[in-house]
Amino acid sequence: WPGRRLRDGGTPWLRSAAWQLLRHPSRLQTWSGRMSDCRALFIGGGQLLDDRGMLFPLRLSTLAQTAQRRHLPVALLACGAVESWTGLGRRLLDRPLSRVLRAVLVRDRASAQHLAATFPTWPAARIAPDPAGWAGVLYELSAQRLETAPVGLGIAGFAGLDDAEACA
Repeated sequence: WPGRRLRDGGTPWLRSAAWQLLRHPSRLQTWSGRMSDCRALFIGGGQLLDDRGMLFPLRLSTLAQTAQRRHLPVALLACGAVESWTGLGRRLLDRPLSRVLRAVLVRDRASAQHLAATFPTWPAARIAPDPAGWAGVLYELSAQRLETAPVGLGIAGFAGLDDAEACA
């Protein structure tokens, strides 16, 4: 039964078809209404651009289509990107985003290279390290202030922060 496979993860193709048939039209309408007063759309803040499961490309594609209908420029900010993409993942993101994408800022050199190879029609990615790397400074956190062992959720690699060029 297909519904069970969707709940258990299913296949990317099955999830893609289900999204397009069941959720896509309602998401377009909801997001379009929420963007009614916007002048630009910024996507990011630690997102990892990948197509495992197809859910992220489907949502980004839907956002890009909504932005295009509203004539909004789009920017990807402080994102990472995986190297290998499926053909479906590329198709879902390339055309909708290439129409509205004005800036791409990634958190490391490898992500910039991955996006350039995968999406050559997009603007060239520039490096802007993930702002989560400075959360401790902003919130004045230190190991001494923590009463229990620190827990990190959604931590990304900080290799790019050690690169002086990447931080400039």
